[in-house]
Amino acid sequence: MTNRPGIFSGLFICVLFMAQMASAQFSHPANKVWKFGRYAGLNFQANPPTPFQTGIPIASMEGAASICDANGNFLFHTEGTNIWNANDVLMPHGTGLTSFPNNPTVSTSQSAVIVPVPDSTGQYFVFSLPEWSFSASFGKLFVNKVRMSLDNGLGDIDTAFPLRHVILDSLYNEKMTVVPGCGNSWLLLYKRDTTGFRAHKITKDGLESNPVVSPPGLFPNKNYRQGMLKASHDGKLLVNSLFKPNISAGDGVELYDFDPLTGVVSNPRILDAMSSFSAEFSPDNSKLYVHFAGNLTTSAIFQYDLSLPNWADVVASKTLLGYCSAITDIRLAPDSRIYFNRQFQNTNVIGRINQPNLEGAAADFQDTAITLPGIAKVYYGFPQTVIMENTAGDSSFNRVLDTLLCPVSDSLTLSAPAGAYAIQWSNGSVANSIRAWEAGTYYVSYSAPCPVVDTFVIRREFPQWFITINEKILGTSYAFDSYQWYKGGQLLQGATHATYEVLENGVYSVEVSLNNCVDTQSYLVTSANSTADFGGAATIEVYPVPFKDELIVKSNQALNFSLLDVLGRSVLSATQNSVLNTAGLPAGIYLLEARTNNGQLVQVKKVIKQE
Repeated sequence: MTNRPGIFSGLFICVLFMAQMASAQFSHPANKVWKFGRYAGLNFQANPPTPFQTGIPIASMEGAASICDANGNFLFHTEGTNIWNANDVLMPHGTGLTSFPNNPTVSTSQSAVIVPVPDSTGQYFVFSLPEWSFSASFGKLFVNKVRMSLDNGLGDIDTAFPLRHVILDSLYNEKMTVVPGCGNSWLLLYKRDTTGFRAHKITKDGLESNPVVSPPGLFPNKNYRQGMLKASHDGKLLVNSLFKPNISAGDGVELYDFDPLTGVVSNPRILDAMSSFSAEFSPDNSKLYVHFAGNLTTSAIFQYDLSLPNWADVVASKTLLGYCSAITDIRLAPDSRIYFNRQFQNTNVIGRINQPNLEGAAADFQDTAITLPGIAKVYYGFPQTVIMENTAGDSSFNRVLDTLLCPVSDSLTLSAPAGAYAIQWSNGSVANSIRAWEAGTYYVSYSAPCPVVDTFVIRREFPQWFITINEKILGTSYAFDSYQWYKGGQLLQGATHATYEVLENGVYSVEVSLNNCVDTQSYLVTSANSTADFGGAATIEVYPVPFKDELIVKSNQALNFSLLDVLGRSVLSATQNSVLNTAGLPAGIYLLEARTNNGQLVQVKKVIKQE
């Protein structure tokens, strides 16, 4: 028997859903339009993206953030100090986001992030982080709330928001990113003192009061002041780029493990000891692209292969792709390509890596991919990726697969996704996969890395049926979608109707389908010229299907039964109305033959032994 192709497609999509949920953040409509630099914009609604000139005069030299709505319509842009609406006009209360004078975020590596307010519509948090060199404001964390319902739908700062102009925390370096959690999002920063990482859980009111503290990395603490912090698109890894303008010794790149459930950062390891401003993961997380800062002719982007089995191999996989600006962000865009600044600051040339999932030269490093129009210029940074909150639950996701199990294909392999761990099936198994032999509900819990429960509802809808005989006409006891009749195993051309008229002796069979499931039954005709022979047809019952320790066979005639394995060997035999003890047989598919006392074949049924 054959399972429904459409049903299996459903299973495949369900299994992949977890990975898609994590990796689709960069391609979410919220990220479809970038505004950055001075007057610079890229619209990813088109492919290739359309460069355009904005009306925003204040340069976002390094960090920036932009956001669109769920349909890709642009909403607003910020560099951490000011907010411009979709018309490139400052919001009525869109200045002084940090409450400090001038522009303390103008040169922060990651100066701003935009986060949708949990459990709300049309409301957004804007987190701001002044650069470390501003003596009054350095490293202080601020948050404002934007309500898009204000200013006639163009949006404005919610001046009644209790945390407006409140210093949430201080002594942070210029690194700030958002990582999707399990039913939440994390705001991740790095302290200037020796205490390392802070993971703040984002709530509808702002931030939870007690952040998760993780130990620092392996470099001297002063080396973490500048550069960017980014997460892999599945939320499992972090990369920390350590940058200083003078390219001092001790700067470099570190990789860490991240737990989206707890917010804990762990397992620091040094990838390289060269000064780096930014890095980025490929869409499938198999490759890491790292910017290394040199002078105007030696700054370059390298690729590392994260799919290799051990860390030494990953470090050794360092491959030069091409040259770039001495300071540049490397940013994955909604088109699954990675963008960078090809020349030094205040240029109109943007480079691109076109196939970032591929290895080495196949990644297709293009140093001049886009030329910005007019007076638009790119400096060092691109907008930070907007991370949408996982909304599937506070601590776990639950997904349901409802599928049809055809009657003798007879089992279905149910699997947890690749990379899942802490697996526990409803039958107690901790294996990656189990076989489902019967209709019913199965579930598996696992971490990937968030806790997930997948529920599989298996249905058997194929009816019990048999071949009917009416004089010389063979038919079926149930109406099916399609029929194909055979004689002696040979296809009978044109015999595709619900009935077939027998003209000569032999073994006849019919293959029937229902909802794309297929089954067959056979019948032996011994006297095509005698209507009496047809009237005395044998009726055979076999149950349970599938069976475990015993198989019951019943017939209205004296018949001999043989249970054959897939090689045609007889493993058990019985007579009319018998119970076969099958406890010692291995699980699998068997054939049950029914023969008359003189050895003539009457019927063959496929049956299955369940584990």
